[in-house]
Amino acid sequence: IIGQVRMPILPEDNVGTLYDKLMTTGTALVTSTVDRIAAGDIQPVEQQHIDESTLRPAPKIFKEDCRIDWTLPGRRIADFIRGLSPYPAAWTELVRGESASILKIYTVEPEPSPHQEQPGTIRSDNKQIFKVACGDGYIRITELQLAGKKRMHADELLRGFKEIAAYYCQ
Repeated sequence: IIGQVRMPILPEDNVGTLYDKLMTTGTALVTSTVDRIAAGDIQPVEQQHIDESTLRPAPKIFKEDCRIDWTLPGRRIADFIRGLSPYPAAWTELVRGESASILKIYTVEPEPSPHQEQPGTIRSDNKQIFKVACGDGYIRITELQLAGKKRMHADELLRGFKEIAAYYCQ
């Protein structure tokens, strides 16, 4: 190893923001490393030995792998969504009766609180708050995209989508 930089993953980071940070930091690291090599000012450090027989390629992510399991704890769901945002994006089905629509979710905030509601139950004030019951509380959805629509904030959706609480997430 000739050069490396530690990059903290902040609670508000997702794949997209982390990618941008790493791209900027990586560019600076490459140019400074090349300059140090040219100046003869390097002290390589041997990388830890890893048993290559234990390494496997990362699995391909399929659409069904991105489906949200609302029975999980809120922090785990929030991290799952962060790990898939902005692409390929975590999703759920917004269901009412026989009709269902895909809802991609990009940004959330977990709200731990005891409740007796079925995971997937939607709670909303029909103005600003759109949250879904999960294993240990609620997930407050702040940025989302309905199938065939543009990406938007939850309050934008609620202004045009009345009676959201009559639906549930599956």
